[in-house]
Parts: sequence; structure tokens; C-alpha cells
Amino acid sequence: RIQGGLGNQLFQYALGRSLQLTYKQTVTFDISGYGTDTSQIQRSYMLNHFNTVVQFADPGQVKYLQKFQRKLGPIGFLKTFLTANSKRHFQDYGLEYNPRVFQQEPPVYISGYWQSEKYFASIADQIRLELTLKEAPNKKNISALSTIQTTPSISLHIRRRDYVINKTANSFYGNISLAYYQETVKRL
Repeated sequence: RIQGGLGNQLFQYALGRSLQLTYKQTVTFDISGYGTDTSQIQRSYMLNHFNTVVQFADPGQVKYLQKFQRKLGPIGFLKTFLTANSKRHFQDYGLEYNPRVFQQEPPVYISGYWQSEKYFASIADQIRLELTLKEAPNKKNISALSTIQTTPSISLHIRRRDYVINKTANSFYGNISLAYYQETVKRL
């Protein structure tokens, strides 16, 4: 399952390719979640801008495998008891490396964020080749790149949109204060 923003998509793609290249298995990528969840900040599938090797999942196969997912809530508990099967729906719940993902037998639906380089360390050079942009940068980006390369440069990313708008994300991640960013700029 490909989900989230570009950073998450990159990790998920890298895991999928690692599984594909390591085990010589067909790996298909499910992007069906984009544009369907109106309760969340809308994200877009972004891997199409890179030289990725992607075969998209068949919606019927996705539907079949998703029925094995663990479900939340009282009714979800019953459904989980009756249909959940971690051999057909493997979920990553944490940020720690989970080598069990490499022990799954196909067909299996794999969902999670997979935020560790350990998942693709053995094919890192291949991943770097595939994660090159398809199109050359435009004039504006070439100018910015030239400035970055010829002057002392920093980048400061302030993430607030979904952490402010989405109450669930806000309660989990919180917000970083303005003073934090001011101190960061001062140090840089």
C-alpha cells in the first residue's frame, strides 16, 4: 500500500522494490487510497515523477486481501476475530525495523510506513537510480540549485498544515513552538 506524502511513498516504494528484487516476486502497488479519504489532508501519488518501476495492483486483488486486515471498534473486533489473518494482511505499526516483512508468503497485502533504510540497504544503489527525476529541472529550479551550490545554504521545513488542521494528527504529534524555530534559525 502506497500512502501518505512523498517521504512516506519513497520508503514504501523502496520496501516494495526490495521485496521484488530480493525474492524475484511480482510486487504490485496499491494507490487506491489517494483521493478517497476526505477526513484527512489530501495527498497525491508522487512517485510518477521518478524513474520508478511500478506495476499497479488489481482492485479486485486489493479488495480480497484487505478483508484480512485487523479492524478497530466493537464490530471491528468481531470482524477481526472472524477474518483477520496476518499471513494475508501484514501491517507495520511502528517505526522500528521489522524483518518479519521479509518472511511473508505471497499473496499478502503489506501496509505501513517502513521508515528504515534496513529494508532496502542491500539494493540502495538501485533505489537511488530509480528515484531520479524523469524531467529535467525548470529554469527557476536550476537557478535555485545554482544558488544553493555556490553559497552557504540551509533549508528549514515548517510542517503545520495537517498537524494543525487534523485533530488526530495534532493530538499525536503536537505543534512545535515559534520559539523553537527562532532558536533553530539562530543556531544555523
